[in-house]
Amino acid sequence: DSLPTATTTNQYTHSLKQKLYQVIL
Repeated sequence: DSLPTATTTNQYTHSLKQKLYQVIL
């Protein structure tokens, strides 16, 4: 269960960063 959860969290963080970069740029 740990790996899938970590992957989902990582993807969520990545998407959040992408949105943040889009707002900045």
